[in-house]
This record gives sequence, structure tokens and C-alpha cells, in this order.
Amino acid sequence: MPCLSCRDKLALRLVRNHKIDLIRALEIADKGMERHERAEAVTKEEMQALGFDPDYSLNCVAGGTCACRTLAESYTCVDPDNCAKNNACTKSCPDPSKPHSHYVSNTCAAQMDGSACVCSGTPEKCRGGTCVCIVTGLCYYVCDDGYTYNPVTGDCELIAVAVEPLMDGFVYVE
Repeated sequence: MPCLSCRDKLALRLVRNHKIDLIRALEIADKGMERHERAEAVTKEEMQALGFDPDYSLNCVAGGTCACRTLAESYTCVDPDNCAKNNACTKSCPDPSKPHSHYVSNTCAAQMDGSACVCSGTPEKCRGGTCVCIVTGLCYYVCDDGYTYNPVTGDCELIAVAVEPLMDGFVYVE
């Protein structure tokens, strides 16, 4: 069941920012909450830890390299666990995937995985082995000023500004 207070807040934002009636806003908010729950984009705990409510998130991106190497040229490999593991794993965030949005924060972490070095050759040296850079976490993005996130379309949309006509019935644009 969707968070009713979250749905209500979203519906009120839609009424305020897009000037639509409350019934239609509640319908849109319900659809948005269902879509959000299916995507499991950001948990309440993550929002509390971040101190803000991001509009959307993307997976962190892995980069860099890792490899096994011999500690010194004269070093003989007795135990593969003694080999030095060259960890140059990096993490980064992709560019925003939605127009009119920008990056704000991330929970990215990089680490080596499967970095089992092997002893081989004569004399035995640390060689080969498998090593993969693994990145976990999410990158968080919000809509730019003047735009609001629409959970139904998943886009940052221009905030509609209500303009009252003057006494002559015309609206003058500067």
C-alpha cells in the first residue's frame, strides 16, 4: 500500500505547481507512487541519511583497474595472500539522465572483488589471478530551479506560473 501522506504531499505539489484540480492530482499521485514503489528508487532511510529528498537516482559507475603483482623482483611467492593487490578501482556518477536536472550527492563505494592472486612460474611469482572493480550505491539528482519532478512521466517539467488577467481582461507578458 502506498504511503498516503507521501501521496497527499505529492498531490498538493501538483495542485500548487501545475494548477490542476485535487481529484486529478490525487489520481496522478497514486500512479506516481505505484511507479515509484515498483522502481524502489530511494528508501526512506536513504532520504533521512542524505538529509534531502532526491527526485531520481542512477547507479554508480565502476572504473579503474586492479591486478596482482609481486612485492619485489626478488620476492618468491609462497602464499598468494602475501601478493600485493594493486587496487586502482574508481567510482563516479553518470551525467543526469533527465533534461533540466543536476547531480547533488551519492552513496558510491568502490572495492576489489575476486582478487585471488596465484603463484606460478619458476621461480614462483605473483601472477595472474582475477580482479574486478565493483561499485555499489546510488547517485542522486534533483530538478533545476524553475522545474519540478513529475513522477508519472519521470521528467523535470517547467513550473507553470499562474498569471491573473488585468482589469481589461488581457494578460501582458514582459
